[in-house]
Amino acid sequence: MFIEKGFRILPASWKKTDATVALINDARAHQKDGLIVGHIFTTWSQRKGSWAEFEPLVKGLEVLNAEKQ
Repeated sequence: MFIEKGFRILPASWKKTDATVALINDARAHQKDGLIVGHIFTTWSQRKGSWAEFEPLVKGLEVLNAEKQ
C-alpha cells in the first residue's frame, strides 16, 4: 500500500531467520522505482554474545549481499 502511494519504505525484521529472509526476498520482489531503500535488523532484548553470530543478521546480510553480485 505504501509503495503504491509513492512512499519510500524500510522493512524491519526481528528474531526469526526464515521470516527475515522471506521479508527481504518479498521486498526485493516488490521493489518499484527504488522505493524500498534498505532493511533494518532489529532486536528487542540484550544480546548475550557477538552480534556477528546473530543468525537473522548473518543470513539476512548474506541475502542482501548476494543481491549485489
